[in-house]
Amino acid sequence: MPPTADRVIDLHGRLLLPGLVNTHHHLYQTLTRAVPGGQDALLFGWLKTLYPIWARFGPEEMRVSALTGLAELALSGCTLTSDHLYLYPNGARLDDTIGAAAEIGLRFHPTRGAMSIGESKGGLPPDALVESALKNVRLVESMDFSDIVISIKSSDVLLTIDSYIKASKAANFPLHLGITEAGTLLAGSVKSSVGLGILLYNGIGDTIRVSLTGDPAEEIYAAKEILKSLKLLKEGIEIISCPTCGRTCVDLIRITEEVEKRIKGIEAKKPLKVAIMGCAVNGPGEAKEADLGIAGGQGEFLLFLKGKTVRKIPQENVIEELIKEIEALQSV
Repeated sequence: MPPTADRVIDLHGRLLLPGLVNTHHHLYQTLTRAVPGGQDALLFGWLKTLYPIWARFGPEEMRVSALTGLAELALSGCTLTSDHLYLYPNGARLDDTIGAAAEIGLRFHPTRGAMSIGESKGGLPPDALVESALKNVRLVESMDFSDIVISIKSSDVLLTIDSYIKASKAANFPLHLGITEAGTLLAGSVKSSVGLGILLYNGIGDTIRVSLTGDPAEEIYAAKEILKSLKLLKEGIEIISCPTCGRTCVDLIRITEEVEKRIKGIEAKKPLKVAIMGCAVNGPGEAKEADLGIAGGQGEFLLFLKGKTVRKIPQENVIEELIKEIEALQSV
């Protein structure tokens, strides 16, 4: 603690909490939350009621909506919010909400819901995406914001890759990567792995988000697996497993899936590579780089450490025994 400070705040007897983060807002809707015709309506009826009102909004209504919504968030303990602005009626601009955030003093992540037309020789995406992002960077810089992160997401993998490559060459700001609206667990994870993997491998990107239609926890698991596969995250338990073959005599798929679920509940204090192999003939050798592993035989498994066989385990006990070994290695 330095001996002097510009300002000293006495928090004796108080509880200090971190600021809350609001990840999704439409601040322009703040002024119309209490419109009677829309409060109890389903989505289509709600939109039919409110769109005629929003159509009469202008810069001042956008600014006041944002001020009101941001003030409510600040009073709730929120210190960072994202805002999705899709409508620009009667001269309204992104500037209106950014200016409101500057007045309130919240960290702000403005998001455009419409893309500007590319300016470089009538250029189309990815030029348009990058030019739109840089235009808004210049806008927030003009309002004295300096801690800026750029995100140029698309559901098109190739468009996203090309856009971020161009952005990395055009501006010296941190880049937040993501394939937006990527899809369900399998399809979305594949698209995200391809798009983000290529960019991260080439040194592009500072933070990432995996966007999936499903349990949000799966987004975190997928993001960590992408980072671990590129050796950018050296933590957690990594499962390697074979695709099975004619020599497989155990229920390898069920066992692997169950172990994968169980290890999510283990606090991983250090990196650990676990192999689950279907064949005792080649398993230990093929997985010799694993810290720990099992290889199937006739109704049983061989347990091995660093490629060396330790003991045999009956198939019905193998999951519990493997989990015990994993927990033991994590406790050392």
